[in-house]
Amino acid sequence: MRFDVSIAQAMAIASQLALSLVVSVLLGFLAGRFLDSRLETGPVFMIVGSLIGMVAGLYGAIRLLQLMARRQASKQRPDH
Repeated sequence: MRFDVSIAQAMAIASQLALSLVVSVLLGFLAGRFLDSRLETGPVFMIVGSLIGMVAGLYGAIRLLQLMARRQASKQRPDH
């Protein structure tokens, strides 16, 4: 599916997707690192937290793209 957006809108969407992925992974990493330092478990929770952050970021990105697709489809649908 091709989205009908301006260059500025496309850049805003791309930056939002990238930022949400980076923030999710960073928060998971930092939470895991905190738990590892408290529990003295090595990098176990840091790795798990990073993976959970990746999954959460991808889930958010997919939801955003689905929302955009629904909006695009409703724009193209003729009103009755």
